[in-house]
Amino acid sequence: VLKRVDLQTEPRTVVDFPVQLVRFIRLRILSPNPFEIAEIQAFGTGFVPKGTYNSKLIELPTAAILGTLSIKATKLRRQPDGVLLPTAAAAASVDLPLRTGADETPLVHFEIVDRETGSEQLTTADAYAKLAEDFRGSILDDAENWTWKNPIRIDSTGTFTYPLELPGPRRYFDFQLFFQGTSTDLVQIDSLAISYSLPLADHAVGEIAVLADPFPPGGVVAVPAGRDTLFTYDIRAEFGSDAQVGFDGLHIATQTEPTLLKFEMGEPLVEVVPDSVHADAQGLMLYFPSNRVTPSNNQPLRVTFRTAILVYATDLVSHLIDSGGRLPQPVAAGDASPSVGTNTNRVFFSNAAGGGILSAMQIVPAVCTPNGDGVNEESRIVFQVLRLVQEVEFSIGIYDLAGRRVRQLFLDTLSAGAYEHTWDGRDATGELVPPGAYIARIAAETESGEEVLARTLSVAY
Repeated sequence: VLKRVDLQTEPRTVVDFPVQLVRFIRLRILSPNPFEIAEIQAFGTGFVPKGTYNSKLIELPTAAILGTLSIKATKLRRQPDGVLLPTAAAAASVDLPLRTGADETPLVHFEIVDRETGSEQLTTADAYAKLAEDFRGSILDDAENWTWKNPIRIDSTGTFTYPLELPGPRRYFDFQLFFQGTSTDLVQIDSLAISYSLPLADHAVGEIAVLADPFPPGGVVAVPAGRDTLFTYDIRAEFGSDAQVGFDGLHIATQTEPTLLKFEMGEPLVEVVPDSVHADAQGLMLYFPSNRVTPSNNQPLRVTFRTAILVYATDLVSHLIDSGGRLPQPVAAGDASPSVGTNTNRVFFSNAAGGGILSAMQIVPAVCTPNGDGVNEESRIVFQVLRLVQEVEFSIGIYDLAGRRVRQLFLDTLSAGAYEHTWDGRDATGELVPPGAYIARIAAETESGEEVLARTLSVAY
């Protein structure tokens, strides 16, 4: 009970109560005598704990490549006097999912054509609205023409920029904001901006294959886990206007540092020396401004390279690059070459690729000589983590032959990838260890238990 009034002599009464979350208010009439209530008004302060904002469908002037999403946010707390003050400790956050589409209908509608079996067929949104209720079927997200980006969480004050790694070029997008907080705490979105640029080409498709098996059964590309494999990557672009600038670079994302073996262009393919090549653990970057692909010089490409696959189903994503500064354009999986029969950029592990998550552990050099002469002063512990799509706990340590830990090199979480740590021949106190044999041990804590790899190494002076 917020307030009880036994005798009301004033035409208006006000009931104040402490700030709390209220959904319903009930008025009980205690008087047996008839009377009239002109109106009841409820005034709230503070904030509801959850709120949602759905943007309208946003149409760009033309199909474009989305680049980054920039958000400025402020965490606020309502003070007892009602003033909002920036407060880093405010218990509030915002989740922002965004999607892009190739058309203006992000949903697909189905008509029930047989009420006994419930079978449905695709229909338009307008036709769906005219159907009788009994014949209105499912309404689903259009997964073929629209793509969601995983929600971005904003839970602190500042300006943040996130890459929008979505298919393109596309003309339409929308987004949502899911607010969570308390009656006193909230996140205020001060500004939101999306960068975009005109496409380099109307469309580009890419197709991956194992060099020795361009037409695998069912078009499925399968390779041994963690083993270097020779791949071909074919790319073909389509231009819709002579005004499109084309591209003079290509980036292929990989999980281990790749090695370029050959770059070819044209029909038939002819080997071309790229103007520059850069390879690292994130992928392979080629620049070829001397042979820029344009509407008037539209040539298919083939890149032959070596790399290892570390996750069971891996998409080798590629982007067209413009050295003039326009945003990279994603390459869609598709039929890029008649000499390859996969129509995909996805690679799986082969059936024979069983085993654990730790692989390819090496000690380089196997003998560490930390004597100050600049030669073999430390040893590199190199290894691969396979199959993990989520991080698990890893530890890397150096042990003597009696099993005593000499040095903890790493204790943190890792996911699939290629990694390297070094040991300089010193113990936990920073002192050089005695010469002799030692063990480098890597341990991973998985749901099925601890998995361990170990190699011996030596220290000599």
